[in-house]
Amino acid sequence: FEFEQNKRLIPPNVGQLHSLQVLSLGNNALECRIPLSIYQLVH
Repeated sequence: FEFEQNKRLIPPNVGQLHSLQVLSLGNNALECRIPLSIYQLVH
């Protein structure tokens, strides 16, 4: 899973990654809001 390097954005469809097992957002320089779709992730 890669972020857009220049914009430092989390893709809005991140909540559709049903096979995602780990999402680590530590040690980053994000300059955006976390997409609401992330709350669709089950675990």
